Amino acid sequence: MFEWVTPKTFRKTVATILADEIGMEAAAEQLGHTSPEITRRHYVQRKKITGDVRHVLDRLAPVSRGYSVGDTKNGPFRKSEEAI
Repeated sequence: MFEWVTPKTFRKTVATILADEIGMEAAAEQLGHTSPEITRRHYVQRKKITGDVRHVLDRLAPVSRGYSVGDTKNGPFRKSEEAI
């Protein structure tokens, strides 16, 4: 059913939740690590959230048909009619 769930993925999930909610020290303690750095480096999932940098990346390619090359949650960003 869930072949992708392994002991390691479960440990990573637990470590990430604990680090987010309580702190890295608690996650390291739960996993039995001697250092929170080990937990952070090998078990806690990094956040994939970054700032919106589309305006910078758009300079790499010309605007095509009024659409930005930057990705958004709702699909391509439509430039104003004046930019077309």
